Amino acid sequence: MRILYVVHSYPPFSFAGSEIYAQALANAMAARHEVSVFHRVCDEGYPQYAVTRNKNGPVDTIRINNTFKAYRNFRDTYANQAVADKFAQVLDAVKPDIVHIQLLLYLSVLIIEEIRKRNIPMVMTLNDYWLLCPQGQFYKNASLVCDNTGLEGCGDCVMYQLAIRQNVFLFYTAFKKALPGWLLSMIEKAYFRINGAVLNAGSAQMLLEQRRVLMRDMCSKIDAFLSPSGFMRDKFISSGISADKIRVVGYGFSDCGLKALSRQSSACIRFAFIGNMMPAKGLHVLIKSFYGIAPCKAQLVIYGTAYSYKSELSGYTQHIRSMAFQDNIKLMGAFHHERIGDIFENIDVLIVPSLWQENAPLVIQEAFLAKTPVIASRIGGIPELVVDGVNGLLFEPGNVTQLRGLIDRVIENPSILDELRKNIPAVKTIEENARELEEIYRQLTAACPSAATRGSLPRAGRT
Repeated sequence: MRILYVVHSYPPFSFAGSEIYAQALANAMAARHEVSVFHRVCDEGYPQYAVTRNKNGPVDTIRINNTFKAYRNFRDTYANQAVADKFAQVLDAVKPDIVHIQLLLYLSVLIIEEIRKRNIPMVMTLNDYWLLCPQGQFYKNASLVCDNTGLEGCGDCVMYQLAIRQNVFLFYTAFKKALPGWLLSMIEKAYFRINGAVLNAGSAQMLLEQRRVLMRDMCSKIDAFLSPSGFMRDKFISSGISADKIRVVGYGFSDCGLKALSRQSSACIRFAFIGNMMPAKGLHVLIKSFYGIAPCKAQLVIYGTAYSYKSELSGYTQHIRSMAFQDNIKLMGAFHHERIGDIFENIDVLIVPSLWQENAPLVIQEAFLAKTPVIASRIGGIPELVVDGVNGLLFEPGNVTQLRGLIDRVIENPSILDELRKNIPAVKTIEENARELEEIYRQLTAACPSAATRGSLPRAGRT
């Protein structure tokens, strides 16, 4: 079977959870099938929308370069015709039997139309809410969970996208290289104020409604959706997707040495945060909860990369650094995922203080592989993984006092960790997951046989 995966990024260019999973799945499938991955890269040295092909282990990777410089308007952020046209060429060359979409962020929802034109069956994993929300998280301006299923207030929240004009990214890149940070920040704020004045609430709502209409149309063309959590499935059903089209299929995981690790001893309890430094992940809540804890009792180690998905949030990393002044709060910086076993060997508890409605955080299941108890927010799909008092502990999202109470409870009675560890469930392997998906692929291809014949792309170069 020829399988084509579509994802917004891919190792070695990014190592967030969805990309790591996409790579593990592609590698597992490549043991029995012909597998290609189409993904976006951001390389200033290549022309916009240049396509290259390389070998990444057993998988053919096909990369499209998108630095945003060619964006002309809001529509280009989600329905980029140039990306769709390039993807159409890839489809005609690869001739897949099935296409599995992981994420379309930084690519184009019009990819779905190109797949449908060729009568190729397709499945899409619901990793986040991007099909429903331009930010992908239903998280409003770094402070509130947004349950708004309409469009009221969305204009203010995504002004940074609505404000895109032709060549704006070209100017921004030039200014970023030439100007000091404080002046660049002033120019950004002025630009958003001017655009906010020009783009009134009515026109913003019209642009957002156009996005929503197109997304609904594209969703209707997808043969099956896979949701890693029941919560995410219910969210999309409530948005109008037929329940018959969505199956709950959890992620699978490569061992990465986590099952065999030997936890190093420590004189104090070691708590850890592992993930992207972005407001929706709630790292600032965790740091506040740790204030005043004596270094001899506990330490907090923070492994994560700086990540800003909105220009006005670019100061979040600096804010975190200013908060982490206590001696037993350590900012460890970015890490290569191959080191994940080393990290879990040296921690006792993982804390996941998310503020957005998470799907099924991969880091929680990696913790379970390493037999590491988890303290997490009671939000989204997290309670489907972490059962309070059984294999972990839950607190209300954003509640510093509750989180501190759980941390103190563990410090005062470390034997709790042994009890929680006994109840940590088995984690699905990536091989088991691959077999699940193989069956789904076979069902879809049987119901919608493709007329594709074997094709090939040049091994290197640009199209």
